[in-house]
Order: sequence, then structure tokens, then C-alpha cells
Amino acid sequence: MTALLDVLPTVVYNSVKAAIPVFILIGLGFFFGKSGRMGSQHVAILNQYTFKVAVAVIGFANIVQSEPFSWGDVLFILCAASMTIFHLFNALIVTLLQPKRDRCPRFYAQTVMMFCWPNSIIVGVPVLSAVYSTSVAEHYPILYVISNMMFSVPLFQTLQTASAATERYLANRKALKTVDHPDLEADIPSDNPEDIPEDQSPELTQDEEAEPPVSTLGLPGAGLYPTMPTVPETQNAIVTSIPQSTVDSTAGDLTEDLAEVSVADDDAQMKEGSKRPLWASVAISLAKFVWNTYLTNPFIILMAAGILWKLTGVAVPYPILTPAKWLASSCTPVGLFTLGVFIAINPAKPRIRTSLIFLLGRQAMTPLMMTGMVLLTGMKGERALAAIVCSSMPVALSSFTFSKHYENRTENVPPVIVGSIFFMIVVFSVIFTLHAIITGES
Repeated sequence: MTALLDVLPTVVYNSVKAAIPVFILIGLGFFFGKSGRMGSQHVAILNQYTFKVAVAVIGFANIVQSEPFSWGDVLFILCAASMTIFHLFNALIVTLLQPKRDRCPRFYAQTVMMFCWPNSIIVGVPVLSAVYSTSVAEHYPILYVISNMMFSVPLFQTLQTASAATERYLANRKALKTVDHPDLEADIPSDNPEDIPEDQSPELTQDEEAEPPVSTLGLPGAGLYPTMPTVPETQNAIVTSIPQSTVDSTAGDLTEDLAEVSVADDDAQMKEGSKRPLWASVAISLAKFVWNTYLTNPFIILMAAGILWKLTGVAVPYPILTPAKWLASSCTPVGLFTLGVFIAINPAKPRIRTSLIFLLGRQAMTPLMMTGMVLLTGMKGERALAAIVCSSMPVALSSFTFSKHYENRTENVPPVIVGSIFFMIVVFSVIFTLHAIITGES
């Protein structure tokens, strides 16, 4: 118990110490947003920088700086990747437990992203430093980030693309059902003059009401019959004609409508004639998806470049490594500041139910699942504890960056990020207490 009492206060102290700078940066951004010095356009610019530059460079910078991988490190990365598979099912349960407005594919995709990517470095390094050396505390959080970049980011972008397409398809089907619904027939204008309300009837002169004009062409004012002089009722009637400009305008509109229909028919026939087989359309769509999501993805490109460079064994030149480190290190401070500005200019009621369900599903279930993977793979010592601690980290700021970029349930992310920072103190205390008990420290 003596060792436990020595370690636990240190863990709590380092957890709080790691959280304080996070809240300071969020608070600074909140001040700039609330005072009107920064607005939505600044949030968009800062978030684009974080998404397209800083986050993309993280994978390359971490790989080229990491120590040579051992078999234990590969096993560590695979255990972290297994959490991605687990979170596919865990996020589904959390999504189904949400209010009806959030039970949708895009919410599920965003939940998977927040589950899979913990804040391993900015929080993980100080916490692990309380127990192990700095080299150990920095090594394993970097490995966890590498796993996130290799598996979680492509998975989220795949789910995001698929869920957005699914929601568009469901919305189109709903629109078609609404058009075909029989209850909406009352909203269609009737051709029967008796059904037209009086306030919508055209205003006619007294003579026009007595003898309405008749058209032989079916168009207003075209070829009116003259009034018979022998009829007393219409003897003094004044025959009025519709101006030629109105006739030309009406005929012109009709001609344009017919031309549009003709062009539409021609286009339909051309499309029908050049229609591809179903398998060809699917293959082309799949090829475009793979090209846009994976082959031209800056995260994957820079990650692959870092791995290939690492395999060569050649040290990265200083002019390349230093800018990469600077850009990667700017991700968290810029992102936290952006988050603070966003919270200030987008005040929203805290969704307590959504946040609590998410935090319980992630912060409580993930350490248990990682503990099971550690026991299953036989990992021991510092590597086993680092795997459990890294999986229990707060939600990464990158969740907000991706959510804002794709405009996907952005209002749900800030309370979850902030809440997970408070939640980690309790989780880490439990983890290190159990670790001390299991290892027999006394």
C-alpha cells in the first residue's frame, strides 16, 4: 500500500497538470470569440489549417522520430488497431441509445472517430512520466498515434462518405414518398373553376362577365368572335382585346417550355443510349472512391512516406525534420484555441444525455477491452500498462477538427472533449490502483 499511496497522488497531480494548459487554450479562444475579435470565418480558416496541414504531418513526424520497432511494438500497434474494430460495435450501441434526432449514420461515423482517437501524446506523456522514464512515456503514446493514423482516419473517412451518401438516398426516398402521398392532393391546384376561391378569381369588367371572350386557338385573346349586333344584351358591349405583347409573351413562354421538354427528352435518350452496365458503373464509382479516400489522402501519403523512410534507416535531414516537428506540434494548440472560439460563437445547450452515454461507453468500456487484449496477447510490464493508459486518454482534439471539416454533429463534440478530460482523472486513478494491486506492490 505504501507504493500505491506514493504513486496515486503523483498520477492525479500529473493528470491535472496536463489538463490545465488544455483549459487555458480553450479559455483563450473563448475570450477572443466572446469579445467579438474572432468569428466563424476565423474558425473556418484555423480549422482548415489544422485539418489539411498540422494533423496530416503528425503521422510523418512521429514515425521518423520513433525508435526502431521491435516485435513488442508491432504487437502494441495491433492491439491499438483492435480497439478500432471494437469501437465499430461500441459506437453502434451508443448511437442506438441516443435521442431519435441522433440515431443516424453520420452520428455513428462521428462517434467511431471520437472513440478511436484518444489524446495520447499531450496527456499520455505527462501521465506515464509519473511512473516510467521520459523515453518510455514518449515511445508508447507515439505508437498509439501511429495506429490511429493508419487505421482510424481512413476508417472514419470511409464511414463519413458512406453515411453521407446513405442519408442523401434516404432523404430522396422520403421526398418521393411525400410527393406520391394521397393526402397531399388537396394542395394541387384544381382546373375546375368552381373550386377556385373567390379571392383568387380574376377581376372581370361588367361587359366581360356578360359575354366572356372565346378563343378558337385555345390561347387567350387569339381570334375572338365578334359580338352579334342583333342581341340586345350585348348591343352596347365594348369588345376588348388582349394586347399583342401579352399574347407574344404567353406564346413565348409556351414555346420555351416545349423546347425545354424537347431538350430533356433528347438528353434522356442520349443517356439511355450511352448507359453503362451496372457492374461498370459500380466499378467506376468504387475506383473514384478509393482514389479520393485513400490514394490521394494526405494522411496516408505522409504516413507511408514516413514508414518507407524509416525502413531505409537513413536519418531525416534537419531541414525536413524540424519543419515537420513544428507543424505537428502546432496541431493541438491551434485546435484547442479554435475550439474555444467555436464554443463562444456557437452557444448551445449542453446535451447531458448524449455526453454521459458517450463518456460511459468510451471511457469505461475501452480500458476494459484493452485489458482483455493485453491478457490475450500476453503483454506485460510497462508495455501492458502503457496500452491500457493510452486507450483511456481523453477524446482527441482531432475529433472536433474532423467534425468541423465535414460539418458533422459539431455541437456534440466540445462537451465530450471537455468532459473526457475530467473523466480521465478518475479512470487513471482506478487503473494505477488496480495495477499496484495486481503487481503486488505493498
